[in-house]
Amino acid sequence: MTSIYISSTYKDLARYREAVASVLRKMKKIVVSMEDYTASDERPLDKCLADVAQCDIYIGLFAHRYGFIPLNDNPNGLSITELEYQHACAHKKPCLIFLVDDAVPWPLPDADVFTGEANRGEQIKALREQLSLDHNRSLFRSPEDLAASVSSAVSNLLDNRAGIKSAGEEKKSGFAGPLPREISSDLLLVYLDADSDFVSDLADYLTSRKLRLTLDRRALLASTSDDFERLERSARSCHAAAVLVSDAALRQLEERHEHITSIFRMIEARTDNFFAVCLSDEASAKLRTWPLKFIEPVVGWRPRETQAPRSLYDRLEALRLNTGVDSDKHWVGLPRDRCRDDKTGS
Repeated sequence: MTSIYISSTYKDLARYREAVASVLRKMKKIVVSMEDYTASDERPLDKCLADVAQCDIYIGLFAHRYGFIPLNDNPNGLSITELEYQHACAHKKPCLIFLVDDAVPWPLPDADVFTGEANRGEQIKALREQLSLDHNRSLFRSPEDLAASVSSAVSNLLDNRAGIKSAGEEKKSGFAGPLPREISSDLLLVYLDADSDFVSDLADYLTSRKLRLTLDRRALLASTSDDFERLERSARSCHAAAVLVSDAALRQLEERHEHITSIFRMIEARTDNFFAVCLSDEASAKLRTWPLKFIEPVVGWRPRETQAPRSLYDRLEALRLNTGVDSDKHWVGLPRDRCRDDKTGS
């Protein structure tokens, strides 16, 4: 069973650490954190470092406190939190790094720049900057947001490991090609409740175009391992995927930008054909900065009354002709990162 070490300063991140530990235990992982030692920052350094060395994955949570600095056997005057991180790197552990978003209002007593500790906040500032340079760190804004990001990151890390192991076994056995999986739907459409009325009209239109749909209004709210497993199955069973975005939905997505970005990347990686259908000019403009290859503006479109705008119409028509029920083909798909030359077969 996978063991995961959670490192952070103590009191300021207690709720965040609890949320992370809870979601990891639901994923059936062994969790080691400072609660296993003592109710303070002054935990036993030798025991902590030994546990870091034995864990499978290191998770570092960082806010605005540098943390307790041991006096003994610590010539560089580093905090336990930074020593744990350096020990994980030295033992080549996968490091998943999460920093609190600077835009989040933070209690002043929990910030070194206010209390004057750790060189008036200079040490935690330097550490955060170094972590941002060395890792693809994620930002978090709440315990729930952090738990969702951790769940996604751990799942992706373990999936990648499994893929590498599987590829090695295939090579050893002489199997050169990736394993196919059945495609049961032409288009996965993800959306939020704010856009349910438009989705109903859009679904009727797409069905009339003889496209097979999978509708998912929970995908963008995925936060648990079960949520991500369900989304994984949906994405892998579809030829293409689209996200519907109105102004109301856009505001919700922007509030969870880092987390939604990871969901977008997951869907795009599984389908290699992911685009946005935007109901406003603002949504079209802002989504161009997100990891989306194609933006389809449909401002003012009424699916029950008129044909789709030309660009979207052409995209859907190509999908219908190549994969729809009239194509008279039995389709399987191949993971994008496993086979570039032959993504689909008939």
